Amino acid sequence: MTEDLNIDKAEGKKSITLSESFNVLNEISSTKDMIIGYVKQETLAPIMALKRKIIFGLIGALCYGFGLLMISIGLLRFLQGEFYVFHGNLNFLPYIIDFFATLILAIIFGMLAISKAIKHKSN
Repeated sequence: MTEDLNIDKAEGKKSITLSESFNVLNEISSTKDMIIGYVKQETLAPIMALKRKIIFGLIGALCYGFGLLMISIGLLRFLQGEFYVFHGNLNFLPYIIDFFATLILAIIFGMLAISKAIKHKSN
């Protein structure tokens, strides 16, 4: 099966046999498989090794967020219900106070989480 492919010799081109073309295709296929294996080894394997930590981190972040939401709603209800100064024209002030208080709490929670992660990493 060493039939020559349909390449014109009159133009000075080299004739390629069918077996040589199959060798080239096999080399391309094995190179592609090697690249795919390397990408999986270098990207997916470390992510799979960290899967448990990532899941616990996401669950913790959701708990932090839910707790912050509950604190924010509680503070807003407290400001609206207990202080009659905020009735009438000043009814927007509890929302502004609540926004900034929630922002400050979120920054504090974030700083605490980062400092604990740094201490845990150093030990």
